[in-house]
Amino acid sequence: MRNLKCFICFLFSIAEIVAEDKRLLINDPDVMTQIKQMSLELQTLRQKTSQLEQESTQMKQKSTHLEQELTQKSSEVSQMKLDLGSAKNEITQLKNSNS
Repeated sequence: MRNLKCFICFLFSIAEIVAEDKRLLINDPDVMTQIKQMSLELQTLRQKTSQLEQESTQMKQKSTHLEQELTQKSSEVSQMKLDLGSAKNEITQLKNSNS
C-alpha cells in the first residue's frame, strides 16, 4: 500500500513538472520566435492562396470566353460550308444550263 502511495505521489510530481514545463514553453523566446515565424508563414500562405484563387477565377473567365468564341466560330464555319454548298449547286446549274 505504501508503495502505491509513493507511486501515485511520483506520478503527480511528474504531472506537475510536465505542466510547469508547458507553462514555461509559452514564455520561451525560441518558442515565441517559432510562433511568430509560423504566423508570418501562415500570412504568406493566405496571400498566395488568395492570389491563386484570383488567377483561377481569371483563367475560368478566359476559358469561358474562349469556349464562346469557339462556338461562334464553329457556327460561322458551318454557315460558310452551307454557303459553299449552295455556290457549288449554282455553278453546277449554270454549267448544266450552258451545256
